[in-house]
Amino acid sequence: MNRDPIKRRYAILRTSGLSGIVNESVGGPSVRALELPEIKVNLDIDELSSFDARRVSQDENVELLVPLMPMRLIKPVSRSAVDSSNETSTWGISHIDAAHSELNGSGIKVAVLDTGIDESHETFKGVNLITKDFTTEGIHDHNGHGTHCAGTIFGQDIDGTRIGIARNVESGIIAKVLGQGAGSTASIVSAILWAERQGAQIISMSLGIDFPGYVKELVQEYGYEEDRATSIALDDYRGTLNFFESAVDLLSAKRKKMNPCLLVAASGNESERPNYDISCAPPAVSSGILSVGAIDKNNKIADFSNTNPDICAPGVDIISASTGGGLLSLSGTSMATPHVAGAAALIAQKLMREGRLNLDNLRGQLLANASSTIFSNDFNTKDFGSGLVQVPLV
Repeated sequence: MNRDPIKRRYAILRTSGLSGIVNESVGGPSVRALELPEIKVNLDIDELSSFDARRVSQDENVELLVPLMPMRLIKPVSRSAVDSSNETSTWGISHIDAAHSELNGSGIKVAVLDTGIDESHETFKGVNLITKDFTTEGIHDHNGHGTHCAGTIFGQDIDGTRIGIARNVESGIIAKVLGQGAGSTASIVSAILWAERQGAQIISMSLGIDFPGYVKELVQEYGYEEDRATSIALDDYRGTLNFFESAVDLLSAKRKKMNPCLLVAASGNESERPNYDISCAPPAVSSGILSVGAIDKNNKIADFSNTNPDICAPGVDIISASTGGGLLSLSGTSMATPHVAGAAALIAQKLMREGRLNLDNLRGQLLANASSTIFSNDFNTKDFGSGLVQVPLV
C-alpha cells in the first residue's frame, strides 16, 4: 500500500469518554481532557501521514481532524504614543453610548485571547484577573496588543480618562495564545475551551489565520512545490473553518441555557480601500462567531477593515492601556473587537438582571440594537454588518 511519507501535525478533537493528559508537542503546554456534562472533550496533537490521518478520522470518537494552521496577531495598522487626554472618555466609549449607560458589566466574566497582559498596569488595579499561558513564554504581554484590548473591555480610568467599557466585570480571563505574535489553531481552541471552563460568557479574539505563512511552511518545512502547497493550504483552510465551528457547537451544547458563551472576533485588516477590499477572515468568518469591522470618528468604514462583518465598532485612533504604563493609540479591527466584547458584557448584565440571559438573546440584542442610521446613505451591510454596536442606557 502506498503511503505518503510526509508527516504533518494534526489537531484531533475527540468528544467521548477520553481522559488524562495529552502531550502537545507544539503551540504550548499539555492539554487536559475537559469534562462536559454529558461528554468529554479532548484536544490531541499528533504527527500523521495523510494515510494515517484518514484512518484516525474514521474513529467514531473523532469529532474533527485538521492539520495545524498558524494563527497570527491581527496587527494594528497605526500606533502613536499618548501622553495625556483632555477627554473624560475615549471617543469609542462615547460613540457606542457606554459613557451614558448605568451598566458596568457587574456579574459578567469576559475572556481575552491575545498576547497576554501587563498585570501590573494601573488600569487593571482591582480587576480580578484569571490568567493562563498557552505559549510557554509566561503571561506577560511583550507585544502590547493584548493589554490594549483588555483595557478597552474592562480597564479602569487612567488620569481621569475612561478607557474601559465594562469596568466592573466579575473577572477578566486572560489566555495568552500568541507568542511573538504567532500561535496555532490548536492553542486557540484549547484556550477557548479553557476560558469557557472559567465561566467566560464572552470571549474576545483579535487574531486570524496566517495563510501566506502556512503556504511558506508547507514549501520550506515539508518540501511541497508551491502550487501543491497552495492547494493543500486552501483545503486545510476549509477544514479549519469546520474546526472552529465544531468548537463553537460544543460550547453551545455544553452551556446551560442561562449561561451563554459568545465568541467575538476581528474581521481582519487586509483591505486597502478604495483600491480593493478583502472578505472577513477566519476565525471570525466561522459560523457562530460574531465578526467585527472597524469605523472611524466620522462614521466611515476604516480603509483597512475587511468586508462582511456581523457588526462594526470604533477601531481608528483608539486610546487604551500601553504595556509598561500609560496610554497608547492603536488602529485596527483588533481595536473594534473589544468594543463589541465590552458592549456585550453590558448587555449580558442587563439580560441577567431580567432573567433572560442566554446565547440567543445576547447575540440577538447586540445585533438588533446596532445603529445603521448614523451612516446615512453610506450604509452597506457588506461593510458595516448590522451597524454600529450600541450599549443600552439601563
